[in-house]
Amino acid sequence: MEKEQNRREACLLQENQDLMEKLSNSDKRNDDLTQSLTVATKPLLRQIENLQSSYSVQSSSWEKLEKSLMDRLADAQSQLVAANEKERVSSENYVEISSRVGVLESQLSTLKQEKSRLTAELDISKMKLGTLEDEKNSALTQLEAYKSSMEADKVETKKSYTLMENRLELEKTKLEAEKKKTSALTEELNEKEQQISELHECSI
Repeated sequence: MEKEQNRREACLLQENQDLMEKLSNSDKRNDDLTQSLTVATKPLLRQIENLQSSYSVQSSSWEKLEKSLMDRLADAQSQLVAANEKERVSSENYVEISSRVGVLESQLSTLKQEKSRLTAELDISKMKLGTLEDEKNSALTQLEAYKSSMEADKVETKKSYTLMENRLELEKTKLEAEKKKTSALTEELNEKEQQISELHECSI
């Protein structure tokens, strides 16, 4: 922009110089014509006025152009300052984000290690669980076998108990019969002893 401004300023200066040369030439021609042709003075004066007016217009345009360029330059400088500020903020954000990424990567590594440890423990627990399941199944099998054996023993014991009860009842019956028989014999013996005692007393 500065180069463009300098080029335009150079062009305007060159144009101004050209106009000044034209004006100078016109003045010279005017002087010559004034000396030689008094009648042509008015057109020459009019031409000089036109040249002066053109110069004023060109000067005004140059001033407007210069002001526009200065305004654009100031705007560009403001944008540059804003861009530098954005770059600074972006750099700070990048540093902060990089730091956070480092922390997150460290946490991720720790979590991966923890996951590996837990996975290993889970595998060991699964193996132990499988072993316990096998032991449980074996114990259940043994328990079922024991229950079956106990049921068989229970049935056999119940049969033996019933048989023993029957024998006991039979023995009780026999005992009662023997008791009655013994009681009868005892009574008969007592009678016999009493009869003997009476016969002995009579013989005396």
